[in-house]
Amino acid sequence: MSQGVPSISISDLSKYYQFNCEKLVQKIVSKKPKSTNENENKKNKTDNLIEASKKRGNEFELEIKNKLNNVVDCQYKSYKDLLRNVHVGQTFYQMKFDVPENVYNANIKDIIKLKSFIPDFIEVIREDGETKLMVWDVKSSKSTRISHQFQAASYVYLLKYIIQDFPALSISHTIGIRLPHLPLQTFNIDLLLQRIDKFFRKDLPKIIRTKEPFWYYNTRCRTCDFVHTCREDAKGSISMIPHLSPENAESLRTFVSSRNDVVDIEDLTKIVVNEDNDVKKSDKLMIKQIIKYDKKSKRSPYLRAKKTKRAQFVGLPVANFPQKTDHNLLITMSLDPFLSHPFGWGICLFTGDGEILQKYRRAESFSKESQKKFVPLMDEFVTMLTKCFEYLSQVKSRACIFVYSEREKTTIQDALLEIITTDDNTVSCTLQHAATRCLFNLFEDSSLITASGSKDDNIMEIPDSRNEWREFPRLIILEHAIKENIAIYVPGFYRFIDIWQQLVKPTLSNDQELLNSLEQHITKIDLENIYTSWVSEQSSAQQKIQEAHLLRIKFVNAVMKAYYKLLKESTDNDIASILIFTPPIFTFTEIKSFNNHYLGKLYFFKQYEAITECMRIRSKRIKDFTQDESIRGVQLRYERFINKVNNEWIVKFTIINNEKDASLLEPSSFKTFILVEDSPKGLREAIKFSDMEYRNKNPSVLSLAIVCLEKVENRTIYLKGTFKMDLTKITNCRLYKRYFDFNLNKVLTTFAEIDERNDDNKSVSMDLLKDPNAWGSGSSIEERQFKKIKSTTSTSSLETFCMSPSQKEISEDLLKKRLQIVWGPPGSGKTQFLALFITWYLSMLPKLTDTNRKYVIGVTAFTKEAIANLLERISCTRKYYNRFTIFSMIENMKGDDIKVCKGEDLSKKIARYKGPVVIGGTVWDWYKLRKTVKCDIMMIDEGSQLLVSDAILAIECLNPRTGKLIVAGDHMQLGPIIKNSYPKFPYDHPLIFGSIQQCLMRRKDGSIMHEEDLKEQKYDFGHLTTQLKENWRMNEELNKFFQKIYGKNYISKNPNLKLALNDNKLSQVNPLIRKILSPDSAITLVIIKNSELVNSDTILSDQTKTEAEVVKQITSSYFKLTKVKEKQKLLIVTPFRRQRLEIKSRLEHYIKNENLQINTVDKIQGQEADIVIACFGFFNINKTSKESKFLFEMNRWNVALSRAKSKLIVITTDEMLDPDDIEIFANKKISEGLEFLHMVKKHVQDVHDLQEKDPVVDNSKRKRRRVDDNGVIEWIVNGREKRQKEMNQK
Repeated sequence: MSQGVPSISISDLSKYYQFNCEKLVQKIVSKKPKSTNENENKKNKTDNLIEASKKRGNEFELEIKNKLNNVVDCQYKSYKDLLRNVHVGQTFYQMKFDVPENVYNANIKDIIKLKSFIPDFIEVIREDGETKLMVWDVKSSKSTRISHQFQAASYVYLLKYIIQDFPALSISHTIGIRLPHLPLQTFNIDLLLQRIDKFFRKDLPKIIRTKEPFWYYNTRCRTCDFVHTCREDAKGSISMIPHLSPENAESLRTFVSSRNDVVDIEDLTKIVVNEDNDVKKSDKLMIKQIIKYDKKSKRSPYLRAKKTKRAQFVGLPVANFPQKTDHNLLITMSLDPFLSHPFGWGICLFTGDGEILQKYRRAESFSKESQKKFVPLMDEFVTMLTKCFEYLSQVKSRACIFVYSEREKTTIQDALLEIITTDDNTVSCTLQHAATRCLFNLFEDSSLITASGSKDDNIMEIPDSRNEWREFPRLIILEHAIKENIAIYVPGFYRFIDIWQQLVKPTLSNDQELLNSLEQHITKIDLENIYTSWVSEQSSAQQKIQEAHLLRIKFVNAVMKAYYKLLKESTDNDIASILIFTPPIFTFTEIKSFNNHYLGKLYFFKQYEAITECMRIRSKRIKDFTQDESIRGVQLRYERFINKVNNEWIVKFTIINNEKDASLLEPSSFKTFILVEDSPKGLREAIKFSDMEYRNKNPSVLSLAIVCLEKVENRTIYLKGTFKMDLTKITNCRLYKRYFDFNLNKVLTTFAEIDERNDDNKSVSMDLLKDPNAWGSGSSIEERQFKKIKSTTSTSSLETFCMSPSQKEISEDLLKKRLQIVWGPPGSGKTQFLALFITWYLSMLPKLTDTNRKYVIGVTAFTKEAIANLLERISCTRKYYNRFTIFSMIENMKGDDIKVCKGEDLSKKIARYKGPVVIGGTVWDWYKLRKTVKCDIMMIDEGSQLLVSDAILAIECLNPRTGKLIVAGDHMQLGPIIKNSYPKFPYDHPLIFGSIQQCLMRRKDGSIMHEEDLKEQKYDFGHLTTQLKENWRMNEELNKFFQKIYGKNYISKNPNLKLALNDNKLSQVNPLIRKILSPDSAITLVIIKNSELVNSDTILSDQTKTEAEVVKQITSSYFKLTKVKEKQKLLIVTPFRRQRLEIKSRLEHYIKNENLQINTVDKIQGQEADIVIACFGFFNINKTSKESKFLFEMNRWNVALSRAKSKLIVITTDEMLDPDDIEIFANKKISEGLEFLHMVKKHVQDVHDLQEKDPVVDNSKRKRRRVDDNGVIEWIVNGREKRQKEMNQK
């Protein structure tokens, strides 16, 4: 290696992925510029914070080391000597390695040198029959970051070169990250190592060589070592747009890279103003939203701020800042980053006019050396906060609570949670109860679920929000409101001093007394300086910290005054046009206690999921109001009244916004829409409509209509409802979905009822969740009676019912257990088996002694369709045994012998019939029967999709003494939709926030099977789970691929299935199409290549068009080749609706063909087709980074591909196979989907190698298409659609 080559450490390189900044890498490897005195002074205040964080990390690392056994401290020792004599079970601490020369290739050799590296821990393990070294690092952060995984995986990458000298050792491809309060998290890095190799050999040399590295200055830069120098560099660039999000930065980067006329925000404004340029409408809209373009002045407020050197009001209507308040409660709190505890706080209550209520003004702290620590400080905080809340509730104030920063909000929340969950004698029960109440009155997020223990005797306290739904935030983070609606011309982000100099001072210049009282303290009251003061001061620190917090509160109040004053100036006192809401009357929310903490958590879960979905639906109305160029509602033109039905009118409308597809609107008898006038006034009415209050009601409102969608015909829709608004005087209307939920109260009521039961009336559900193995292994009366029957009798009867071997095995297992989980892979005949089992089981009942008792079998599932399908299958199996009656609480059943009955009438009706009964209904139907019907068996189909919280409604209908539960499903397919992320419970806590199937699956020792453990289970999911092992759907090749997921015992029962095509016509089609559709290969992988799309600024629309054109050509050829007599079904499946719509538009000629279906993955679970085309043709995954978790979900891939019976065509791109975004590789859940795609590619290559067929090449000059020599088909597109069509005609 050449002399003078700059060097860099792995830990420094990991910062590249922390900050996503190429410039950072260049600055690290170059000599650091000397700091100016000004920058040095700015830097000093963060030094203490950095040192505290480092100290906390070192302390945690030593704590872990001291807990480990057989640790070898490698300081001052040679790794070569140590690795020559390793033993399984050893853990090496701080082993130092030099990077060997063979790491460097020609690209990097003379550019950069990697410094010596020191992994925290290297554990010697036995894996796959080999002695391996497993690397794991210790981090003191709250969560695992990509930079952590990159660092540990890079160690593995480099160790693979070093370990070549030690033939007895190898490196494990599993890394570990250890965080405080969590067990070691492990990650498989097979694919990540490939990405790291690309980084070192291609990306890193390119980053160092480039003259214009990609970077932008933003809030994330606050913790970077170069924050101050980069602030200077950012001036006069795109980074003068403050608080630029990563998504917007990426969009701007793509846009700017294709132009030479954009340098800064002024250039962007010119592009928006100029209507004659060639910039696309979508790009202009993106730029307008980023620069917060003002249509009236035709300028960006940032440019006005630049000219005036004072803050400007942006003027965006907002729904999260109060129009007017009676009181404002301001809170501030400072954190010691070493102990992660607060050391000081301030509280002050102001009237709406800004007057201080001295009785409710206080600050407290303790000195660094003081014995007065965390718990006493928080006791005083909770006491003061409670007094403020009680006062606000007493005077019925319309109040809001404010903190200045996100950091303070997090500090307050974490401190309260720690007080609540501390399990020792230092915290009184009174304090914990008061802290819990304060927590619930301040915050509304999923972290509240951690405010209880996880032991059986823990009481769970949660907010009871059934009668108090907050549709306006109670706690407001002021810095969020400022960055949303205040424009200041400074780089990257607003500092404390920027707010003071450009917002507060100019706007409140007439209040010199206030300004003078703050001027001399302004540099001392940001959080960094308060911490610096606390660390450095000794005897007088306590008083200074208290004064600093009260001054900080005074400053925050001044910022709020300036905000309102600037708003009034900008709107001519029309505040209501911008600030939509006035806060409701403050109530000191009571808390509801649950004796069973499982029930309390589930109660909270259902409430929070409902609130989140409600907010998601409402957000579309709010965004339409605040971003008037983005229309999320459906714009309608009134046509005429059609007719009146039961005092409600049916009215005809025409859809007038072209981008809305009418096929997305699904008719329903439920009134799930609101109709308002298409005007600012109408939008305000839509926003003010209280979805939660009316979630199960249809109120009569003068200014809007609550309607149902009666019918859709192309772009004409018919709405039904009561219209009090005069439609004849309204030009256009806007239609929005509303939150509608009849069932939430049913769940919450059930949970409350269960919790109130005494010990003599225990809940089936709670005993089941606590220990499924113990509950499920117990013998019921029927099971003991069945033992009296000779086994030959039951075996012969199973033969009569034509059951397969695995079906017989499960049936016999069911006689021995109260709980049985039936794992039904795709095509395993799960529904048919359940129907056969019920009929067989009932046929055995007459052999029991007690034949006069009414025997009840309940049936439920996630969807009505699945319930109806199962009941109809049971009806068909009655040919084997028919001495039972089938009831359905679902209407429109096909079976003639299925009796339809409403739930409320069912208990009386079944009493009229002799013999056993089978009852089917949704869990909401079973809610109605929970007190009148007790089932001997409850059968849950689609158990992998049904939430625990909902399944409980059906499970509670089981006979508590003898009831048997059967749950059937496939946890490897799509699970229930969960709208939030929830904190992790202890590792032994049941998975109650997921599907009932996965929650009940336990190992033999009773331990929990977490989602990340499922792949490692090797198809053994505990003694209560049995797999159906026959695949009735797929041919031999397809089945062989899915054996990699479901095990080698998953056997095809139709191995010779083959796509039936006209051979004569097949030989005449384009060679590429012929190869794709060839029945000889059951799985075909098509990779679309289009270099023009990889860096396109319109990639999302263009990539769907390109993919749709490929699908069109394959589909049209397929229908030409199918034999007339063969009714083979074709299913085209997409992850996203936008793909589905584009493909449908290309296939209008075939859309009415009954053998063609085009749908998204979520809609096709449970279906099958002879041929499936799975569309995953994305060219730039970075553009869809928000959707990467959705796109790469392994279960989604499994569902999409496992529908095929004879032929599967997977369409994808190189960018999908090898994405640039390292998060896809590093995220454990996302990477599983990527691994699945690579499994498909490897399978195709392996089959190709076995077949040893010659590649097919189309040498057309206009369009190159070929099959690679590895069996993967490349479809090369030149982007010219006319040429494609000409070629097809030839």
